[in-house]
Amino acid sequence: MTRNTTHGPAVPGPASHADLLGNLIIDRYETAVLEIATSTVNDSRTSVEDAVTWNIFRSLRQVDAAVWLPELCRRGLPAVESLVTAGCRVSVWPSAGTDTGSFPKASADTHIDALLESSSWVWMIQTEHRSHAKEAATLSDAVRKLLDWGSRYADERALYFSVLVCTKEQAPAGVETVGRYADLSVWRTLLAEHPPSGLPNLKALTILTWSDLATVLGAVVQNVDRADERGYAARALAWMHGQGLLATQTVP
Repeated sequence: MTRNTTHGPAVPGPASHADLLGNLIIDRYETAVLEIATSTVNDSRTSVEDAVTWNIFRSLRQVDAAVWLPELCRRGLPAVESLVTAGCRVSVWPSAGTDTGSFPKASADTHIDALLESSSWVWMIQTEHRSHAKEAATLSDAVRKLLDWGSRYADERALYFSVLVCTKEQAPAGVETVGRYADLSVWRTLLAEHPPSGLPNLKALTILTWSDLATVLGAVVQNVDRADERGYAARALAWMHGQGLLATQTVP
């Protein structure tokens, strides 16, 4: 069923380490949390935006990808038939040294937010932050840097890229950027100097919303067999409800 609220996602202020810690429900003492909250791009970030990325994807990585990845694909990659779930790995802020392995920063002023991958594909999910909300040029530049990094990192694997927004209505820059460049030939022209020439491994550029993530969590709560995995998803979904992050909230 759905529950309508009288407010949409709250407009948060700049992040601080204390604010971010207060909003996290899982793995809050990871080194990356401090680095993100004190990074040089901190003035463009908010604790709620970062908490959504961290809480949802760190919770999903505790769950069998076969349960949640197909629904996430339906929401975020509607033109893609399916992604192989076997061996799926989920990293949050990997360039901040969060996860196993070494991930170089995409650039001095750009962090990778969420990175999903397997042996055959890479899916980068980047949050539209406060500084991007009305500046499509700023977001486009960040996406360009990340696509350059992602294509090199993916190598021969298929590369997918999504911009994560609170709602499409409140994210004109994200919608404009994805709409403008959904024709991948535009990016391939812009990055023609990129080896291999023309980003041949880039397969899709899309929008993903907080409501989409809530739907994915709800599907996990409904369909996962293990009680502990259901608990991770249920807690993340309850947190989104409690924070008033969804204008129309789906209750499993």
